Amino acid sequence: MCETLKIYDYNYTKKTKKEEVCIKDAKEMIKNILLSIGYAGTTWNKLYHKSIFNNIRFEDRIVNDVAVTYKTYAEAKEIIYSNQIKYYYLKHADSILGQSKRERQIDFYKASLERYDYIKNIYPNFLYNELGLLLIIYNLYYRDYNKIADFYKETKIKKKYNEVFSFRVLKCRLPINDKIKVILFRIAPRLSKIVAKIYIGLKKKTRKRYPHE
Repeated sequence: MCETLKIYDYNYTKKTKKEEVCIKDAKEMIKNILLSIGYAGTTWNKLYHKSIFNNIRFEDRIVNDVAVTYKTYAEAKEIIYSNQIKYYYLKHADSILGQSKRERQIDFYKASLERYDYIKNIYPNFLYNELGLLLIIYNLYYRDYNKIADFYKETKIKKKYNEVFSFRVLKCRLPINDKIKVILFRIAPRLSKIVAKIYIGLKKKTRKRYPHE
């Protein structure tokens, strides 16, 4: 696994740094996926031994990264990570990410549920698995509810949140504002959305007033 640089055209700059290489285990990398740390959840900034894919296949779906990467970690004996930028991700309007956001978010949720069940089977008491699904459901409601409202209601996503929620997840290492929104969403989803908007608004005002802090 290597570091990635997002670029929007071919005029870009890259900072050089001394290479650091380390070995990570599957559970640590799956945790990074669940907390959306770096590019842990992508398939495209990695090289694989072919045996990893003996029992794993890409499917005809929008979010193959979400559906596949955690399985490759579970199959791997070790993951070698380099902090060097060796993958350049060119973003453009015709990419998959530029396609229907509604369909993408629906597929994202379905793949996340599959991932949750898979991880629960191999790591039954892994609290970050519960936390990861809670954060995904919260973000779907906060950012994309208007786009997937009918799907959200039909599949009873909030009910799933309540089933998975436990105060034990607060033992996970997580910023206090994330812990608050996880609890608040359990109690009152609409209120959690209002509080989140107020919090983001205050952060933006603070940045404008103190840009160098």
